[in-house]
Amino acid sequence: MENIDALQAIERGEKQDQETLLRLKDEELVDLRDVPNIMQSSGHEFIFVGFTAKGLRLLKESKLSLLSDLEKEITRTVVRTFLDQHGATSMRALVKQFKSPITPALQRLGNLSVLRVANNTYLNETYLPRASAFYHCGDSAALASARKSTEIVLRVLRDLFDRELESDSKEQKRFTREEVEKEARTIDPSVEPNLIFTGLYLAQEFSVFSTIQSDDQVGIGSFSLNKRIYDTDSMDWDQHIRRSNISLIHEWENRQGKAPPLGVPSDKDIFDVRNGLIADSHRTRNQSQNFPRAWSCRRTKTDRHHFVAVTRSGSSYPP
Repeated sequence: MENIDALQAIERGEKQDQETLLRLKDEELVDLRDVPNIMQSSGHEFIFVGFTAKGLRLLKESKLSLLSDLEKEITRTVVRTFLDQHGATSMRALVKQFKSPITPALQRLGNLSVLRVANNTYLNETYLPRASAFYHCGDSAALASARKSTEIVLRVLRDLFDRELESDSKEQKRFTREEVEKEARTIDPSVEPNLIFTGLYLAQEFSVFSTIQSDDQVGIGSFSLNKRIYDTDSMDWDQHIRRSNISLIHEWENRQGKAPPLGVPSDKDIFDVRNGLIADSHRTRNQSQNFPRAWSCRRTKTDRHHFVAVTRSGSSYPP
């Protein structure tokens, strides 16, 4: 992903070209400063001065280990089966390959929108990859192929919908995979059927189809389109991956910031209690000058017992 690669390069101290810096600024990922530079034809240049909050968040997300090693291996297997065989991966095949308990991992991958359950029949479950599976599987070639196929297909679908709207027909037109492939070759002559197969499959996640007719368990044979194809922001691959990762990131953050068990005070609770006792001790010292010593001793003893009780319960100290 271009933006993430550029942000990581900047973090490593590598200088980026002006076009890249301006693109990152336009997307509100970095702050720049315009400075004089006689070596530039324009007489000035933009230099990096810091990451924005959005840029820092994107950097953080790119470094998170959101999947376990087992989950990554399962995801890679499902992705490769899809690309190489145009099919879903069965639970039986996964058990045979890993020979270990994989049900919890599969459930998590399904719940967090990395994998899609194609067949939920007990003992015959099968799984297909979502776009985020290509992102997390660790196969850079598979990710590049998924991105290219999706971007080309979404561009073709928009062109096809343009023509449909220009026609006089009042009936919604159905398009075929062959029509998409033919149109795609006018954009890129190197386009192959596998690319169209993958692109149409992943295009489902962008909600651009009104109806779909599958020619098998996985592939899309024919379809009709809706106006969502014109929603440019929603058609962006990088934005789609970021949206797809939201559940994974929230789940990861919750695990990292897990609250202490009930009855065990957190560091903040102890800190607040300590500060409260210090402030109260000052009040007690000042008040003891105007009250009998016996009252002060009782007060101090009461505070000591209250501190112990508060620390054990985790509650805040009263003013």
